[in-house]
Amino acid sequence: MFDMLMAGVYIRVNNRYSFIENQCKDWIVSQSEKKPDIIVEATEEEITQEQTVEGVSKGYCESICLYRNIAKQLPRFDAFVFHASIVRVDGEGYAFTAKSGVGKSTHTRYWLETFGERACVINGDKPIIRHMDGQFYACGTPWQGKENWGVNTAVPLKACSFLLRGTENKIRRINYKEVLLRLFHQVLMPEDEEILSCFLKLMERFLQEVPFYQLECTKDREAALVAYQGMRQDK
Repeated sequence: MFDMLMAGVYIRVNNRYSFIENQCKDWIVSQSEKKPDIIVEATEEEITQEQTVEGVSKGYCESICLYRNIAKQLPRFDAFVFHASIVRVDGEGYAFTAKSGVGKSTHTRYWLETFGERACVINGDKPIIRHMDGQFYACGTPWQGKENWGVNTAVPLKACSFLLRGTENKIRRINYKEVLLRLFHQVLMPEDEEILSCFLKLMERFLQEVPFYQLECTKDREAALVAYQGMRQDK
């Protein structure tokens, strides 16, 4: 068992295997007398059901189960897990989301190469987005994707792009309906009715307050500049 503070949410993890404790080491905090906001555990049955690929450890599978269980409770705290990569440039966060295999990691790498020390990956795969102090923040988590890009910090979220492969680099602002058709493929819907209600209200606010874009991009570093110049426009 260990406690962690992630996106400002105090979480107690009742783990069976050491994998997740090592994974979350930068988020672990000393146990407090304060009651945890979220308490999670995964049953042996859940872990076994997750273990669908030969050679994958039970500890790794437990980690997936536990993060899923955390994600299902986060909307109670105006937060949700987003399948995206978050890059911070000059103190502002830019999110990129796409179907697996489109090139989210490649595009993120272009930003790091283009902006150098000005850029930092907050999370490369599964950040938490949380509404705090009147705005949305992108928060780092230990679930960072195969590149292990991420840090334990938060950044105000400036904009979000849906990535598509294209023959040229171009970006355009998209409307509410276009966002709605794509966004729910990149988030986890809670099962509990009360939490689902919180989640849907949070999604409505997210769509209203964060500008969304469609970015068609090639495998070229110019894509990072096109994306940045398009997304840094005023809301």
